[in-house]
Amino acid sequence: MNIDNLTVHAEKDTHTIRIGEAIKEEAPVKPLVTKIAGRIDAPMIYLRAKKDLIEQINTLVLVSVENSTITFMTNETSPYGHQISGSLKDNKQLSEFKINVTGGFFTDKSLAKLLRKYSFLFDDRSDVEKLYKDLMSFSAKVDTVIQNKKDTQGNASVGFEKIVKTSIQETITFNCPLFEGGNNHKFVAYICCEATSSGVEFYLDSPDLFRIKEAERLELLNANLEPFVDFGTAIIHV
Repeated sequence: MNIDNLTVHAEKDTHTIRIGEAIKEEAPVKPLVTKIAGRIDAPMIYLRAKKDLIEQINTLVLVSVENSTITFMTNETSPYGHQISGSLKDNKQLSEFKINVTGGFFTDKSLAKLLRKYSFLFDDRSDVEKLYKDLMSFSAKVDTVIQNKKDTQGNASVGFEKIVKTSIQETITFNCPLFEGGNNHKFVAYICCEATSSGVEFYLDSPDLFRIKEAERLELLNANLEPFVDFGTAIIHV
């Protein structure tokens, strides 16, 4: 006969003795900090949605201008805290043109196909179509210039310089976002070419892009920090 429960009566109290395996307690689940990563406006969007549920004293913002990131933290010392990170991400389609990138060369045909594929990134599509046709039927004259040089010490050297002559237009105007989710910006890119042992290669150069992109980067960072300034959150630059 199995005895599951045995009751013992004492003078004043009643005690129940249970016989069998003890109930196993499940191990507590370790709480984890909630981490969310998105575009640069992700922390701002989160704050606006949860503002009434967040205690200002328990918030912190970390900003990295160098990495173009903003991280919003709630209850940073608590295992139940939240970390919402946002970062500026380059326009992927624009990045394919490798503007101002060292070694960002294209053949005439590869550049032509890229222009047609992303014609919506430009200010004038008819201008893009003309450049596409010129590149698809591209021909160039490469002249080799020999230069004899002698310095004041009597040392002589012979230099070779290749000059590419082509009818391809010198510039093209973009009108597109520089960052994902950003506003359109118009800038001019120079269409440069260079003679190599295998032919002529093209690359794009734009001093305007450097200046405009840096200005917008700082503008977007500051704009997305404003709600935290108004909320009274401590902002630390790292």
